[in-house]
Amino acid sequence: MAEHDPPSPARRNYPAYDEDFAAWVQSQAALLRAHRFDELDIANLVEEVESVGRSEFRAFVSAVELIILHMMKWDYQPERQGRSWRVTIVTQRRMVSRLLKENPSFKARIAEAIDDAYFVVPALVEQATTIPAHRLPESCPYSWDDIMTRLHDLDPDRPWPN
Repeated sequence: MAEHDPPSPARRNYPAYDEDFAAWVQSQAALLRAHRFDELDIANLVEEVESVGRSEFRAFVSAVELIILHMMKWDYQPERQGRSWRVTIVTQRRMVSRLLKENPSFKARIAEAIDDAYFVVPALVEQATTIPAHRLPESCPYSWDDIMTRLHDLDPDRPWPN
């Protein structure tokens, strides 16, 4: 048996990865806690650990996407600006800040996150407004500072904390 192959069904005391995922996760955690590393399903554990990292980055991109979407709606439809758009922007900024605190390595991937987020934004703006996607900028028109700090208030003369 190869070093990274899961134990044979006769040797393992847990359900297979594709039979009962939840039970498999619990058994892998128990084996790790017990330091029974030779019994671990290494190949599937590696895949799941990598998946967690991808999922965290997707959550980061998704929050950035919502901020950009609402900023664009705010800028392109000033007559429809409302409290709910501002609340979404502020809420997603908090989410982004939390994700950056929990995953400081994402700071090095901010440009990637903006590009990934903006890739779908023109189509979303087109669906939510009357503005055709082809009339929107090809790349994100906002800097990271804009995305995270630009003021969105219904009364531009009144200071309002973000």
